Amino acid sequence: MDQEGEEVIRVSQWADMRQVHVVDGVAKKEIARRFALDIKTVRRAVSRAMPPTKRLTPRRVRTLDPWRTQIEQLLRLEPRITAKKVGL
Repeated sequence: MDQEGEEVIRVSQWADMRQVHVVDGVAKKEIARRFALDIKTVRRAVSRAMPPTKRLTPRRVRTLDPWRTQIEQLLRLEPRITAKKVGL
């Protein structure tokens, strides 16, 4: 599931669901059972004319980001250095 509580489906799943529903005439409830998805996910997928797009999430700020360049310099100078020696 993504951040909004919606199940994330692949483009291939979307295409298969649309094919089974639109062309073969299979009910949404049956599609949900076959794909092991919630009926709301199937409704949303079948109603879309275009495949789902990938959501770009902003890069998370990591705890070590302020010291990343210093750590990378240490590792370049001494490739055998361990995380304990860096101070992690």
